[in-house]
Amino acid sequence: MMPAATSTHRASVFLTTIMLLLCTGFPASESAVSTPPQTLNAAGSIRRPARLQLRGGSQTESVKTGALVYSHPALDGLTAEGEAAWSITTTASRYIEVVDEPRHKTVFLNEYCRAMEARVAEGSGRTQWHRHATDSVYIFLADGGYGSVDAIAGGGGCGNGGEVAMSETAENPVKKWQLMFGHHSTLPKVHAGWCLAGKGMFHCIDLELYAPPPSVQKLPGGVGPRSEVLLDVPERCRVHRVAITQAQGDAPEEAFGMYGLFIAMSDGAFGMSRDGVVTVRQMRVGEVTWLQPCRLALFGDNLEAAVVELTRTSP
Repeated sequence: MMPAATSTHRASVFLTTIMLLLCTGFPASESAVSTPPQTLNAAGSIRRPARLQLRGGSQTESVKTGALVYSHPALDGLTAEGEAAWSITTTASRYIEVVDEPRHKTVFLNEYCRAMEARVAEGSGRTQWHRHATDSVYIFLADGGYGSVDAIAGGGGCGNGGEVAMSETAENPVKKWQLMFGHHSTLPKVHAGWCLAGKGMFHCIDLELYAPPPSVQKLPGGVGPRSEVLLDVPERCRVHRVAITQAQGDAPEEAFGMYGLFIAMSDGAFGMSRDGVVTVRQMRVGEVTWLQPCRLALFGDNLEAAVVELTRTSP
């Protein structure tokens, strides 16, 4: 027979273990874990963005802006580390959607995508706490760098399942043409960001991907005579880098089978001939225009552009 003291001790350990599991959450099975987003930098390395699972929060409508403001008790009192430059305690208990964040300006919107131009000047402080909840591709428009403090929710069994485990602060130098993709529809991201000291201006396009386009090319194609694919995310998008060097008379129209967004990566006069209709538009870096299947020719004087081809085929 087991001694009473030993039996009591083992029972106590058993109950303690059960309580810990209830508070921290049982490990998720491999099949239940979504593929984490991958952040690609110029060196080809991968940084895995913070994982966030928030349930049980609430939302109210801001009287001033009409934007939805989200609150979650799990984020109350979250302290951002590594922000000695401001020497403040931050909180992500109230955040807005990225489309309502003042430094993310919507420059294009249709049922298939939304393009936001993000500009954060050096010394201008942090953005508001905001959430990315839609799959997005990020295209950096200039050399620079940004800091980001991410709210990371941990646990799975404590209260509403959204207990904050920690905050993560990162400083990220970036290069023009650097690309990132975030699977935010399955792994939402709540964070605040700022421009790193000595970098002047943080400047990028945040392109949210919505409904599938009416058609998708069965085989990958190029964009003009000088283009290359820099990023291919299956069932989401391809990003093409396009060099435009031909004069108008030297650029014959060719079949173009994509739906997507054309983004100027240099300042200049961009010429397009679409189904025989010629336009010339003076564009600055970050300006966008919509493209869809046609016969297309691009012409200009040593210009660069990014074309984001939408490749989603199912909702």
